[in-house]
Amino acid sequence: MVKPDIKHKALTGLLNTPLGLVVALGAIIMLVELLIMTVVQGVLIPAVFSEETWNYIDATLLTIIVAPLLYFLVFQKMQEEITERKRAEEALIAAKNEAERANLAKSQFLSSMSHELRTPMNAVLGFAQLIEMDASLPDEHKNATAEILNAGKHLLELINELLNLAKIESGNIELSIGPVTFSEVATECLTLVRPLANARNIRIEDVDYSGIVLRADPMRLKQVLINLLSNAVKFNHPNGAVKLHFTNSNNLIRIMVSDTGSGIPDARMDELFQPFNRLGAEGGNIQGSGIGLTISQHLMKLMGGKIGVESSHGTGSTFWIELPQEQGEPATAYC
Repeated sequence: MVKPDIKHKALTGLLNTPLGLVVALGAIIMLVELLIMTVVQGVLIPAVFSEETWNYIDATLLTIIVAPLLYFLVFQKMQEEITERKRAEEALIAAKNEAERANLAKSQFLSSMSHELRTPMNAVLGFAQLIEMDASLPDEHKNATAEILNAGKHLLELINELLNLAKIESGNIELSIGPVTFSEVATECLTLVRPLANARNIRIEDVDYSGIVLRADPMRLKQVLINLLSNAVKFNHPNGAVKLHFTNSNNLIRIMVSDTGSGIPDARMDELFQPFNRLGAEGGNIQGSGIGLTISQHLMKLMGGKIGVESSHGTGSTFWIELPQEQGEPATAYC
């Protein structure tokens, strides 16, 4: 036998729920309707209500009973959907946090390994250069030493780019944003790239950059521009051309590097800025790490600029960067 206090607690708990309140309200209304019908149709009050009046009373009472129940069902469904959405959002946030932690761990690992690899690699290159300076070295050994130097320089370049990428992704990169005279940056970059272009008999065309003063970090801007220019030379046809030019739209300067290479297929454009993705060039003889454009994209974003590309497969590509012009007279566009 159930004790009275247990019954009372169970009834109280039921009435504290929305469903319990709806059931109780419905029971009360049904009792009221039964009482009215008994009184009206009995001896206390003459049966003066017509059949239409009773139908109206029944419909009204039914509405009073059903409406709260429907409200409860709809409310409960909404609560379930909100709860499910909150769970999905919490799971998404947890996954995002986990991905960020994994990415930070990867960046820290790359940074540490890059430092550890760069020291012995510098030693290898240094000793190879000393061997190369030996005039009595046989030609066979000279060729082997040259191969060591070429491979070592390529590996050192990859290590340095990995270190740059790790610094950017971990947020450990410092920028010095300010006015930058673009003509000076362009001259330095073209001077560094011209030997590579001359070796492939590629013509470099440039224009007058007078009056262009950009808001950027000069060292990082130079890094981005060298990457774009060297890519334009490496992925060009022999005896081709590279053009460095710009446009000015409402003091927003777009620096463009155009080449006469093979261009990029439309189907692979979305892969362009992915790290370590060389779009099939890894099977050829063109050296590269596959992260230069990724680093350039990160740097442009940090400097408040943009980077993009326009390409026609078979006729060449134009990579561009956009930065605001800060000082000086409005620059005239040279296309």
